[in-house]
Amino acid sequence: MRSSQSSGCATVACMTTPHRIAVLGLGRMGGAIATRLTAQDWDVVGRTRSGRTSGAVKTTGDPHEAVARADLVLLAFTCIHVKSSAASAARPGRLRIAG
Repeated sequence: MRSSQSSGCATVACMTTPHRIAVLGLGRMGGAIATRLTAQDWDVVGRTRSGRTSGAVKTTGDPHEAVARADLVLLAFTCIHVKSSAASAARPGRLRIAG
């Protein structure tokens, strides 16, 4: 993510090239984030344990697959064990944001 010094921008919208974003945890918060990013033409893949989704977001059954191919990973859940497992699957040097 690139932060613009003049505007103080530090949001996903500041990215200068298309990136794949993985959102793990498609509950209220993660689902809303993933849906909004998808609506803004970002390449988003989501993963949820429950299987419930809005249908607007591409999903995968394998969180490791989503994380391994992502440039940015949003973790929108509270399970510490799963967070550490997902973090270990991320490509080196990729930004991870824990929620």
